[in-house]
Parts: sequence; structure tokens; C-alpha cells
Amino acid sequence: MKELDLPLAAKRSSLKKYVDEGSGDDAHMPADNQHSGFITAEMYKQLLSAIGDRKHVDDASDIYELDPGRYFGQNLKNAPTGAATALLFIDVDRADQTNDHKEYKVVVAYTGQTYYRNKHVNSGGANASTPLGWSTVEKYYPLWEGNVSAADTVLTITDNIYKFKKVRLTLNDSNSGEHDITVPRAGAMIAYLTYPWLSQHGVSFFGIALKIKDASDNGGTKLIVDRNYSYSLTDQWTDNTRICSLKKIEGVF
Repeated sequence: MKELDLPLAAKRSSLKKYVDEGSGDDAHMPADNQHSGFITAEMYKQLLSAIGDRKHVDDASDIYELDPGRYFGQNLKNAPTGAATALLFIDVDRADQTNDHKEYKVVVAYTGQTYYRNKHVNSGGANASTPLGWSTVEKYYPLWEGNVSAADTVLTITDNIYKFKKVRLTLNDSNSGEHDITVPRAGAMIAYLTYPWLSQHGVSFFGIALKIKDASDNGGTKLIVDRNYSYSLTDQWTDNTRICSLKKIEGVF
């Protein structure tokens, strides 16, 4: 090891300390995907975002102008219809490519309603295949499970039915297995199945009518089977009359 005289050694140690520690926020090189280093204040905020801490955005901010990250705010521009004034959780993801490919996810804080919008553009800055606007996500909350058919049976559900705009009922007609039927939430809800006869012209109908037992805002935790019915029609169909025409087929995105 090369010996240094004391004054030079002291100067060298002091210089090394200054280079390592520096002064202020720019004292060290920040870490990147190839080099170890120190994190900047912005990198620290991004780390907090990655583990769930969201950045607040001001009122009137444009959701479409947000950088990739996790945010919260309200009264935002380009929010989904019906959620413009609500407190929103916002996730923005971007593909690391030349074109601007982004996915926006918005969750209404007080209901959990979820929306998505994809912006996947081509080199010309557009993509005719991408639907415009926000899509909604339907969620299903279990309220009751069992096997009943008798009229006047009372069912106690796990939440207030008035929280939901629609109700999905699973029915079994003993012929063709289980079917999910979605109906609007109402004081009386009717769902039915149709079973076509294969051996002759005819069809059978099977249905359940449910009512809210106490039709008030505070009484939405009990339902009652109001009716259980079936009906059959036979020898009523005629083949190939050419009266029925197909006018439209729509794909659901």
C-alpha cells in the first residue's frame, strides 16, 4: 500500500467524503434499472404509490392527462358519466412503447363501482377498433344460497336489497339445469325459464316470483317466495312460415 504524507492523506479523505456525501439533494447518483444508488424524493413518492399510497389530484384535473400512477380526487374532467363529482380512486397504466397505449381504471370510493377505459393507438394516433368511453364492470355479491320452491317461504339475505339496482337469481327447472336470470330490483321480482319440447311442438314455462317482505328502506333483508308457477303450450307452432325475420345481431364487448 502506497504511503501518503499526513496532510495529503487528510485532504484525500476530506475530498472522498465530499464526493460521497456531497451537499443537498443531488449528493448521490439515483438508482436506476442497471445501477445501485440512492432514491430521489420523486422516486420515494413512486415507491409509496407502488405499495398503495395514492397521490391527490386537484379538482378539474383531466384524468386522461395523468401520468402512469395511482391517484385520488373528485370533480375531475373526463370522469365516467355519473361519477364526475364523486371521490375516485384512479389507476393509470402505460405500455412502454413508442405509441401511447394506456389503460385507465376508476373506482367510485363510496360504492365500489368500477370503470375501465383503454387507449390503444396505432402509429397514426388512433385505433378504430377500441370502443370509446368508459366500460362498467358488473359485480355480484352473494346474498343467499339454498334450495327452496314452496310459496310463502321467507328468505333472510345477508345485506339490504335496496343497495342493489338489479338482482341475479339462479333457477333450476329440473329439465335443463341451472340458469342465471338478472331482473331489476323491485317490490316484486319475477324470473322465468322456457323449456322447448324436442319431441313435439311445444314449450314449458317455469317461474319464481319473489317479493320484498317489508317493502321499506329499512326492511330489505327479507324476501318471500310469492309464487312458483309453470305452464305449457303444445301443438301451437308452425314450421317455416317466413314471418319471423332476423334484423340485427350485436356483439357484447
